[in-house]
Amino acid sequence: MDTLGIAQASGVRTVDELVTPRPGAFTPVGVIWHYTATPPRGRNMPTLNVVKHGRSDLPGPLSQYLLGRDGTVAAITTGKANHAGSGAQRVLDSVRLDRPPPAPWGPQVGGNRWFVGVEMEAGAPDYGYTGAQRVAALKLAIGLSQALDIGPNAHIGHSEWTARKGDPGDNWSMPEFRQQIAAGLTSGPTPTRPNQEVDVTEAEINTIVLRVLDGLVGDPKDPADGYGEASADGSRTALGIRVAKVIQDEHAKTREAIADLAAKLG
Repeated sequence: MDTLGIAQASGVRTVDELVTPRPGAFTPVGVIWHYTATPPRGRNMPTLNVVKHGRSDLPGPLSQYLLGRDGTVAAITTGKANHAGSGAQRVLDSVRLDRPPPAPWGPQVGGNRWFVGVEMEAGAPDYGYTGAQRVAALKLAIGLSQALDIGPNAHIGHSEWTARKGDPGDNWSMPEFRQQIAAGLTSGPTPTRPNQEVDVTEAEINTIVLRVLDGLVGDPKDPADGYGEASADGSRTALGIRVAKVIQDEHAKTREAIADLAAKLG
């Protein structure tokens, strides 16, 4: 599987972290979505080394893709990976027919041959998904569907494959995600180049900042609502997160735009 090429063609920011796959056949008919259950620890991809090389009890690679908290997708391997484990045969049968997955009980079958694995840097309940991850995941899912010729119901959560697992968790609705994939496949989203530059004018940045400030600490024209230096300083961390999210929502997804905005905020 052209793991790197599929991600690049989907329009997400992509990095090459390819390592040798596990031995054995790899004929994917679906995609399993996971979370790493690892706190950020101040890093974008804190589990990258483990996903590539494995653990003492489980050799790597542990997925075909790793989705960082900023929406960057690391391509991990082109073949089989240790991520799915055993799951319900009836779920695999439904995936092949592009039908919603049934409850994961009954006879079991190994899943690593049949599924692409996407690990997302997140976990319940305190380190949820970022807006950038949600945008990138949908693009990647649509790209995988197109490349592998699979439908939206071929995308399942790990907890839908086996009752032993809980990921991708309550903060990631797989039925809703499948609906979004179906809509994207129908509408045919406009492809974008990975790492594409997006121009952002100073006026646009100012508009975005004012919108964030207004939603975070009140109306800048009304001194009685707490808007001002003290409240803004007290919310500096939250402000940075909100500003970055709004920039992403405005389709200004370049590192340069975020850096420029950070400089303007001082």
